Amino acid sequence: MRDALEGRLGERAAQTGNPLSKNVKMGPLSTAQQLADARAGVAALRERARIVRGDPQRGEFVDVPAGKGFFLEPILLEAEAAAVLDRSAVFHRVEVFAPVATLLPYDGSVAQAAAIIGFGGGSLVSTVYSDDREYVARAVAELGPQLGRLVLSDEKGAGGSFSPGGVFPQAQHGGPGRAGGGAELGGRLGLELYMQRTAVQGGASQLARLFGG
Repeated sequence: MRDALEGRLGERAAQTGNPLSKNVKMGPLSTAQQLADARAGVAALRERARIVRGDPQRGEFVDVPAGKGFFLEPILLEAEAAAVLDRSAVFHRVEVFAPVATLLPYDGSVAQAAAIIGFGGGSLVSTVYSDDREYVARAVAELGPQLGRLVLSDEKGAGGSFSPGGVFPQAQHGGPGRAGGGAELGGRLGLELYMQRTAVQGGASQLARLFGG
């Protein structure tokens, strides 16, 4: 699976550059500071993980003059197996806002997956891919409390399912703890920041005339 992911990222890296170019699929980051922060984040992750795909210092991209723009090709890291269950490991604390991901190897059990997710202190979304109903039920019970959203997918639907991290107004995108409390988007829930609730009291007939009840 890692090899397949590396291959896909390699294709994406080859298509990173000027977004006006026909074959480019990934453009630059927003600012020089974001690029510097992303590179610093990758350096921090490398304390307990190794890069398996990508070069954070790459400076040449499709149809872009050398050294110009705030580009970062997709970076894939793999954590040290011994560090995955270490709550203090840097990849449980550092999130890089860029095309950067870290693979965390585990034993495949729901219990270990729940422990790993819990080290994040609250997460937006996770996905469980399985055709085992008992496994999925345990995953919902043990992973759900630590997430704002849990996407379930089986072999039949995985190929055509919506992107697990995708944001759309009808679904909650926040989450507990460090993930933001669950008030981002999510239909009416996302409007609560802009709303105030006031109780209006009065006689039944008066309120009926006022509100049309």
